[in-house]
Amino acid sequence: MVSCKIKTVILLVGMMPLGARVFAQPDSTFDSNARRSALETCLILGKIIPHDDTLNQLVNRNIKATEIQYSFKKSGRVIPYHQGLSLVIADLGNHDHLGYAFGVIPNVSITTNTKNRVMVNLRLGLGAAWVTKKFSFASNIENVAISTNLNIMASLNANLQIRITEKSKIYLGLNALHLSNGGFKKPNYGLNMLGASGGFSIAFSNKRECKVPKKSSDDLQIETWPQIKLYVGMGVKETGDAGGPKYFPVSLQIAAAHRVAKFVALGFGVDIAHDGSSKFQIEQSNEVYTSPNDAFQVGASIYAELPLNRFSVFARQGFYLYNANPDLPFGYQNIGFSYRIGHRVAIFISLKSHLNNADHIYAGLALSI
Repeated sequence: MVSCKIKTVILLVGMMPLGARVFAQPDSTFDSNARRSALETCLILGKIIPHDDTLNQLVNRNIKATEIQYSFKKSGRVIPYHQGLSLVIADLGNHDHLGYAFGVIPNVSITTNTKNRVMVNLRLGLGAAWVTKKFSFASNIENVAISTNLNIMASLNANLQIRITEKSKIYLGLNALHLSNGGFKKPNYGLNMLGASGGFSIAFSNKRECKVPKKSSDDLQIETWPQIKLYVGMGVKETGDAGGPKYFPVSLQIAAAHRVAKFVALGFGVDIAHDGSSKFQIEQSNEVYTSPNDAFQVGASIYAELPLNRFSVFARQGFYLYNANPDLPFGYQNIGFSYRIGHRVAIFISLKSHLNNADHIYAGLALSI
């Protein structure tokens, strides 16, 4: 029973109308004075949000975290954005069973500019974290949230920034973090954390970015819409109780998407997957497994994407049209990142979930037609 970030998915979807309004503004709305590099630091105080009663025993105290962020690139012909790298050190509030988390998170962010000192920054990140305490039958059986030291760490931040000088800002914001191994090993309910943050940033360059940059080798954004998006991926998951068998689901996802604002695309798709773990679940329910039909899953989905030149963030809300696995609900979710390595080819990583239960992490190639 692994946790996924349904709360992150809900928050992302909930912010899309805001994103659509922001992206639809003239180019001058965006922070044209943003530097090519900046160093940010902040303190985060928050809570673990138990999405299952089993996790209540792990939530002892508030979590405390420190984040150091280095924004090392800004690009984009239409909307400037930053690529960055964050180091997160988090006290998970339960030293006996959870310990600490040390995360490294690549991310992308967009900052608006209201032609005064106040700006809004939105940042999405996906990386890895080392958690010092994990589940153990012998010594830490209470920790049903984390069963591997190495985990996925996902972040979603919304900050209100106030410019103090030409090179410095202070900011206040909300931070959402998620930790889990995505179903690779059980038990893995995962941890959802929500907190308030405060910090400051210092820029390193005086160079002003008032002009829209010319098209370069870094600018691989496809201008033609609508597009057909094709994702082919493979993942790994553990099924049953801790130590159960592992399976390798393969997926093919097709979506027709149209850009409804400068950097928001919406569409509909069809998802096909072959997941051998259905055999385990069907037989556990004392039902008859029929090969190979019962290993396939077919669904229809609503597709959303935020394309940012090389980087894209995408999400799906899907509904099964055919699914023989009795343990799965009617709906499923996907959220992921892609990085374009060619004009129409990208690599991606994504997490499939069923509400609060992560199914598996998968990765592969994405094509834009």
